[in-house]
Amino acid sequence: MEIKPFRCKTEDLTPGMVTVGIVRSPSGQEILMPGTRLTKFLITRLVYYKVESADVLIPPTETIAIPPSAVFTEQEEEPKPPVEPVAPKEPEPPAGLSDEELTISPYEDEEKPTPAPAPKPVEEAKSRITVAPMPQTAVFKNTEVKPKETRILKATDKIVAPTGIGGTVNPTYSQAVKRSEKFKTYETEFAIVLAQMSESFPKIARGEMSIHPEEAIEGVKHLFKMIPTSIERFDMIHNMRENDDAVYAHSLNVAMIARQIAVWLKLPDEEVDVVTLAGIYHDIGKLKVPIEILNKTEKLTDDEFKLLRNHPMYGMEILKRQDIDVRVKKAAVQHHERSDGSGYPRGLMDWEIEDESYLIALADVYEAMTAKRAFRAPLSPFQVIAEFEKNGFSLYKTEYLLTFMKQIAKTYQNNRIMLNNGASANIVLLNENRLSKPVVQLNDGTCIDLSNSNLYIQALI
Repeated sequence: MEIKPFRCKTEDLTPGMVTVGIVRSPSGQEILMPGTRLTKFLITRLVYYKVESADVLIPPTETIAIPPSAVFTEQEEEPKPPVEPVAPKEPEPPAGLSDEELTISPYEDEEKPTPAPAPKPVEEAKSRITVAPMPQTAVFKNTEVKPKETRILKATDKIVAPTGIGGTVNPTYSQAVKRSEKFKTYETEFAIVLAQMSESFPKIARGEMSIHPEEAIEGVKHLFKMIPTSIERFDMIHNMRENDDAVYAHSLNVAMIARQIAVWLKLPDEEVDVVTLAGIYHDIGKLKVPIEILNKTEKLTDDEFKLLRNHPMYGMEILKRQDIDVRVKKAAVQHHERSDGSGYPRGLMDWEIEDESYLIALADVYEAMTAKRAFRAPLSPFQVIAEFEKNGFSLYKTEYLLTFMKQIAKTYQNNRIMLNNGASANIVLLNENRLSKPVVQLNDGTCIDLSNSNLYIQALI
């Protein structure tokens, strides 16, 4: 069967169609590469970027009806007429030739040149269809400064904020991230995934929509791939707090963090995807909690807190009829359980809790603690590590907790930080025994072993 490309309105695109040529936004931004198989998520991206139409084809393996709005691109372009060759200028005949000799065509004794056939742009485009990787921008890097001398700084020492040219205060690390083109692109793509989640979650909660795992995790996998390093992924998560709602943005961030932990643990791809799906739906039960309670900035009453603590059971109730991995369902009901039995809703002990539930629990706690709350500022990654060091080994699976803490600390090695006394410094050496207390170097070259000091890392700068 002949495969004919056609132009189709975005509203009529169907999953399974394949793009022909680059799909661009009205501003010229490349959205999809040639040879991309469309999915619901990718069609949502085209709508978000206000792409009105796209050139696509239907592979022979797909049984998709051609929409009425389709315009076949081969019919749209008329073939150009062949270009007639220009005869060479006849030279002046030499004297003495007869009239009959002068009328002989210069081409009678040789084959006339044949014009080249008109090109077939559509067929050539089909033969060139390849899937190209998404363009990437620069990676944030920090430079390690070797210590000049060692001096212990006292907590009472006065520190002046670092300044740039002309005495202006240098932009913080967070400001630098937010100004980058990579962050702006991530912010847009994050909003697209968030919109898809906010549309599908209520339908799933009402039992009106089935979960298709591959479609559900596609947006998270897309965000994960477009940011190539773990430090950049956490930079994006920490700086996406304008979209910090209690369900959708939180669940998306937890899914990203949980997927990163699964990668650090070198789990098989299938398990990485299960953990990702569990992260997406772990808090879907909150849709059955009154929005007034979820958004309340004051301290919850006992009755309100009791109702909020029911959300894991609500989540299990929503997911139990879905045809998805049972580990995803268990993560929804177990992500607040703890190894020592102090968790809720069932007070399970360590051997009763699924591995995937532990991973979601770690991601959930980290995301919540590094986010701003009405009653406190966001904690730095090293403050979260300190909390885990204090009592985490009795609450979580040790293997997972150690890997998570080591990788988070390693992610920010050599990073610029601010101490709780206002001093700025570089992390120069991690302390394996106290990951929250590395050796840092101040601007004047002084090095401090935080494990022997009351100082701690308050923020990344």
